[in-house]
Amino acid sequence: MELLGARAQVHIENRPHDGYGIMRRSGKLGGCLCNHRGYSFSGRVSPEPRKEEGNMNRSRRWLTVPLAIVAALATAHGVLGATATTAGPPTDVTAALGGPQATVSWTPAANNGGSMVWANAIYAFSYTGTSQELVTGNPTNIGISGLTPGNWYTFTVTGFNSAGWSTWANWSPWLFIPATPTPTPSPTSAPVTHSVAVIIDPTAQVGFGFTTPDGGPVHVGDRIVWVNQTSAPHGVTWDTTGSPANGPIFGAGTTTAPIVMTSAGTFHYHCTVHGPSMAGTITVLS
Repeated sequence: MELLGARAQVHIENRPHDGYGIMRRSGKLGGCLCNHRGYSFSGRVSPEPRKEEGNMNRSRRWLTVPLAIVAALATAHGVLGATATTAGPPTDVTAALGGPQATVSWTPAANNGGSMVWANAIYAFSYTGTSQELVTGNPTNIGISGLTPGNWYTFTVTGFNSAGWSTWANWSPWLFIPATPTPTPSPTSAPVTHSVAVIIDPTAQVGFGFTTPDGGPVHVGDRIVWVNQTSAPHGVTWDTTGSPANGPIFGAGTTTAPIVMTSAGTFHYHCTVHGPSMAGTITVLS
């Protein structure tokens, strides 16, 4: 490549099997120029055929290209990367909760050192441990994970271009990563105990009867007790499938142990002592 004022002559070497040509001194830049067909090249010199090994014909030619285009393409493709310097440090580093634990944001350096910054490293520090993330491209924020809940963290960022890593940015303000809260169990209401009175009932065939459970509707999880208000013994024998177990005989003036109703439905029962003629029903709601 030769510089001609504001333009440059680029030496392109054509081979029979290569329709685009490659650059003799810099294949990377040559490929770059030949692939950017949107640019117009002028000043072609007639090919100078020559023979080389294997009788392979190839020709060489010069293209006159605006110098600004050559410099831009060479820099973008790293050909001139050796002349670049490291970028300045990012600025305005901040951190906020979220994404998944903290989101670190920054402003890219005003001076990229003459080469695109294509990666950033984020370093998190706390007095109990550190964490580091690497992100390619040139974003301005990233979500950080791997932090220990219940600790304070501060963050810094560095950028990478073709000349290497920049110096670290100033540390962000401290951010507290809260501990994962322990789920609070939903409050459960205390089970309701309903009473069924065993009474002398003149309308019953045997003169005894069961009242409707008191305390309102019976729901799953509620308990039932039978209170014997007569002078005779009684018992509870269930007639419906899925009912609780049958209870023992309970004497005059006593109360049974609570029975928990574990399923919804209508449950029929009768007195163990007096038979089906002394019956009762309990409806349980879900």
